[in-house]
Amino acid sequence: MKNDFSEIQQSIEKLDQEIQKRKKEYVSLKILLYAGILLLLVGGLYSNSTLQKVQLESLEKSFSSFQSKLNQDIGNIEVALFNSLQQQGKELEKLITKRQKNRELVNVRNQFEKLKKSFLKAEKDLDKLKNIDPQTKLIISNYRKQTASILNFYSQSIQPTIKSEPTSSPSKK
Repeated sequence: MKNDFSEIQQSIEKLDQEIQKRKKEYVSLKILLYAGILLLLVGGLYSNSTLQKVQLESLEKSFSSFQSKLNQDIGNIEVALFNSLQQQGKELEKLITKRQKNRELVNVRNQFEKLKKSFLKAEKDLDKLKNIDPQTKLIISNYRKQTASILNFYSQSIQPTIKSEPTSSPSKK
């Protein structure tokens, strides 16, 4: 029985050693498993952080590109607006010049009409004269010729201006 007992004890010791060996292997496997999980977690966080940095840089480049394009578009709009305003300013200057010419033409016409009326009044007054000597008749005749010549000259001077100005009359303002 001693033999049996010693065999059982040896078997138990072998089993105990085997169990201890298995426990060590189990602990080692646990450590490897936890280290692998930790490594995966750290790797995931690192790759996520790197990916976010790359995305942020890409976003900054896109924003910078968009901002430069926007600035360029605004510059183009400013230039177009400036050119448009200059063109409108030139057109306004032309219109103002045209209106001033029309006013001057109206003033010339009005002065011509006043001159014509004063000559016609003088003619009527001369027609009212009676018992005129021949020398006075000659002077009146020369006066009438000169008056007609002056009126004809001014009428012809104003007429081409009237035809060259196709604008509306100032009474339509």
